[in-house]
Amino acid sequence: VGVAAGCAVYSAFYFVVSRKVTESKKRAWVPTCLAAVVSTVSGAAIALDIINNYWQPGSLVKWNPDVWVTETPVTKFACINFLAFLVVDVVVGVFQYAKHFHLLEGWVHHAAYAAFLTHLYLSRISTAFSLFAVEELPTLILGLGTINPNWRSDKGFGATFFATRLVWHLLGSYNALTVPKGHPVGANAWFAVVSSVLHLHWFSQWCMKYLFKKPSSTENEKKAGGETNGAANGVNGNGKAKET
Repeated sequence: VGVAAGCAVYSAFYFVVSRKVTESKKRAWVPTCLAAVVSTVSGAAIALDIINNYWQPGSLVKWNPDVWVTETPVTKFACINFLAFLVVDVVVGVFQYAKHFHLLEGWVHHAAYAAFLTHLYLSRISTAFSLFAVEELPTLILGLGTINPNWRSDKGFGATFFATRLVWHLLGSYNALTVPKGHPVGANAWFAVVSSVLHLHWFSQWCMKYLFKKPSSTENEKKAGGETNGAANGVNGNGKAKET
């Protein structure tokens, strides 16, 4: 029932927003942005609860293992919400933005993720996913920037990715890997390891592109030209060339 209701909400939201967002590439991010908003808010609430109630006294990184098996309406909601998004993104994507719905990132990713979420929910360990839901914050920034280039923030994406998908995710992964023997979340800790490797890989690519990339001679010439033109003509009203 929860998944069906969620699918109805996501579908309605998409068809309302798509009236204003007409480009298929941008439309493809509409359900994702809604999922990211809901996941970030619910995930932040769960993270705050962990910090206040499950962080072991005197430890910098250790949580009480009970956190993994303590379900709440919020942890269940976060799990159901993302499952509904995966279903709608596949169904709507086939008809509305098929050319942007790729095999690996779309079909394979969504099918595997949906199966894993269903397993966690039925096993009554929805927290194993929900406490990581706050990691959708950089996805929201990326999605909004795709829908409207004026909202794009490469630095904002990188900063939130580092804070959520590296620091918070690695902290959660460590606690999942160090639960007592026989703990139900232990058998699912592999997912945290695989996703951690992917996050490290993606962040390294972002760093190479935005932090460590050396400008080419052509880029330097463009920059110099832009600064010269800006100083002469008052580009953007402040003497600086517009960033691209």
